[in-house]
Amino acid sequence: LVNQSGLGFGLNFGIAAGQITNGTILFTPAVVVPFKPGAITTAQLRSTPAAGLLLTGTDGAPSLTVTGGLVATLPLKVVLGGTTLTNNTSVSLTLNNAFGGSDPVVGYTNAASILPLRNLNSSTLVDQLRGMGAWLGGLRSVDAMATVVPFLSGATLGELVDLQGIWNSNLLAPITGTGTTPRFGTVQELASLLPNAVTATRYVAASKKLEMDINLQNAAFGKLDLPLSFDTALGDLSGFLSGSRVQVTPSATLGALTLAFDLSDQTAVTNETPLSSLNGGSGIPLSADAAEFVIKVRDGRMFPVQLEGVATVGALLSRISSETSMAVSASLGAPSSVSGDLSRWLILRDLTSGNNTFGVEHSSRLATTGLVRGPLAAEALGILTSTSSDIINGSALITASAVDRVALKAGSSISAKADAVCADVDAVGRVGLVSVSVANGTASGQVGTTLVVREPGNRATGYVSLRELQAGLANPSTVLNVAVVPATETMSLPVQITPDTINLALNQPRISVTWSDTNLRTSTTTPAVSLTYTNMDKVRDAATVRGSARVANTESCMQSRTSQGDPIVSNYVL
Repeated sequence: LVNQSGLGFGLNFGIAAGQITNGTILFTPAVVVPFKPGAITTAQLRSTPAAGLLLTGTDGAPSLTVTGGLVATLPLKVVLGGTTLTNNTSVSLTLNNAFGGSDPVVGYTNAASILPLRNLNSSTLVDQLRGMGAWLGGLRSVDAMATVVPFLSGATLGELVDLQGIWNSNLLAPITGTGTTPRFGTVQELASLLPNAVTATRYVAASKKLEMDINLQNAAFGKLDLPLSFDTALGDLSGFLSGSRVQVTPSATLGALTLAFDLSDQTAVTNETPLSSLNGGSGIPLSADAAEFVIKVRDGRMFPVQLEGVATVGALLSRISSETSMAVSASLGAPSSVSGDLSRWLILRDLTSGNNTFGVEHSSRLATTGLVRGPLAAEALGILTSTSSDIINGSALITASAVDRVALKAGSSISAKADAVCADVDAVGRVGLVSVSVANGTASGQVGTTLVVREPGNRATGYVSLRELQAGLANPSTVLNVAVVPATETMSLPVQITPDTINLALNQPRISVTWSDTNLRTSTTTPAVSLTYTNMDKVRDAATVRGSARVANTESCMQSRTSQGDPIVSNYVL
């Protein structure tokens, strides 16, 4: 009899970390010793070897029968975002015969509110974050982000600010590293990997949603080097050309963005489930003329796996086993990180042994066999990975698509900004009618916008699914509030008259330019331009003199032509 109390250890309950406190295990093992028929004397017990007294099997070993029941009661506490989700909750494990090779029966007490936490694992969560990043990348085409930014040679705000790159580098890279396998098993571990990005996590039991607040302030992603262009009106300044370069620093602020993961129960996946019904009806991408992927096992062998003609989940499992010559078993089950067997994860087990790595690769790795790269079946199944163990836990096979089960909370905001600096402005142009050159000037500017998520139509659920956000890229006003795109630019331009034919004694003349537009998106707003001249009186006088002389010369020419009976005067340009 083993009666152990006071057990304590950590336990992953689906996507959440839990703690077992004061658990108990009652184990009652028993051994049945099969003596040979007949009476056995004390002398025989003392002098006869055990093999001579006991019944044995064909291998000559005693036929002992070992039995024993096991009952474990494990009080469970789950705390998420500072809130305790459990109340007198416990997990029970029951085995009638611990030596019978069967799995324990798992039971729960007072756990109904947290059972949905089992419906999300780290691989699916990463896929959903990756899908959200792709949607952010698609925002470059919406009106506000497609606005052309002045002074930057026709570049748009969406081209300047790579929202997807910022998302991936600040959120995905820290939790996946250089590979595809998540570096976390629970949402608490995810938050610890993103201390500057994830500010809060909470589980809303009523709606069965896991919410995660993201706060990225001025998150940058690389720098751009672009040509400076004077492509907008600047008052008396005109015709300016420059070969200078502008250093642009793009950034994004996700200061009020809340992700919501739907943890509600889904339709059970069985061997009879059609592959075409998985992932919201998208199915699994298959190829008619190439292996979908290659499985490498620990004894060094490699097996191309082709899924042509596979129609159901059960057929998929059978095909993987047969294509690997039974070196790999494929089954539906639950990874060890998930409490309870939901029987809808794809589990691969390497049945061989050796020092090689167990993994799945694209079929392009078999270049010597002439096979081409297969489609994305391995990614869709979540098995494109490698491991030092004998088990690969694939993605949960679901009939709903991941894009249907992650959303943004209405009111979430995405701000994109680009700061531009030119430390050496060299240019030629005109001030009024006077040709001037600029050397060693400076310029700086900023442009940005804020996009706010809204629910389509008059709905009031409080959430917008990733699928709806993706559809909204074609009609942004259905899921985003109309955004303004303000922009500013300041320049300090030292100028010289070129050529200085009248030998002006100039004292470091300079033009300070302040330009702003409250909304680049619309032509109904007029940019504000302010020019401040420093030590420019002689230059402006020269512009006046040259302008007056040109007017006088033109009038004289016009009078001469008119006196000759020529009425064409529109070609004379001041």
